[in-house]
Amino acid sequence: MDLAGIEMFLSIVSTKSISKTADDLFLSQSTVNGLTFTITLTECDD
Repeated sequence: MDLAGIEMFLSIVSTKSISKTADDLFLSQSTVNGLTFTITLTECDD
């Protein structure tokens, strides 16, 4: 995960909202959802 991904993740944690994170970071909800999907897949690979 790169710096932008970490920033998105921390924003999701602090706002508890994917849509708020997308608005705050000027991204689409699809982009933020892609990050959560990637994190989920990474956790499942262990």
